Amino acid sequence: MVRAADAAAAYRSAGYDSKRVAAKTGASRLLRNAAVTARIAELRTTSVAPITIADVTTTNTINEFEQARQLAIEKGQASAAVTATMAKAKLAGLFAEKPEGKAAPPPKFDGNYAEAARRITLLLRLAANQTSEGQKS
Repeated sequence: MVRAADAAAAYRSAGYDSKRVAAKTGASRLLRNAAVTARIAELRTTSVAPITIADVTTTNTINEFEQARQLAIEKGQASAAVTATMAKAKLAGLFAEKPEGKAAPPPKFDGNYAEAARRITLLLRLAANQTSEGQKS
C-alpha cells in the first residue's frame, strides 16, 4: 500500500503517468484506446437475431440441457448434472407432474337454515340406520 501526500502522488508512485493522473479517469481512459473504441463500434453495428418461439423446441432444449450436463460432469459439479438430467426427463415427459393437493373449497353457506337443518337430520338418520344395521348382524 502506498502512502502519499495526495491522490496524484499515490497514482505516480503506483506507476501511473501524470497524464492519467491529471485526467483522473478510469473508464474514459479506455475510450481513448483505439482497439476498445473499434470493438464498441463493432458491437453497436452487429445485430443479434432475436430468438423466436419456433427456435425453442423440446428437442433443442433437451440438447442444451445435455450440453450443460456434460459440462457439469467435466467440471465435477454433480448437483448441476443431476439438475440438468431431471430437467431433460421432465421435458421428455418421463415424470408425471403431481397435481396440486388443494381441494375445491366448499360452497359458501347461503343462509337457508331450514335446508341446513333438513340435511343434518338426514345425515343423523342415515348414521343411526347404519349403526343399528351393523349391530343387528
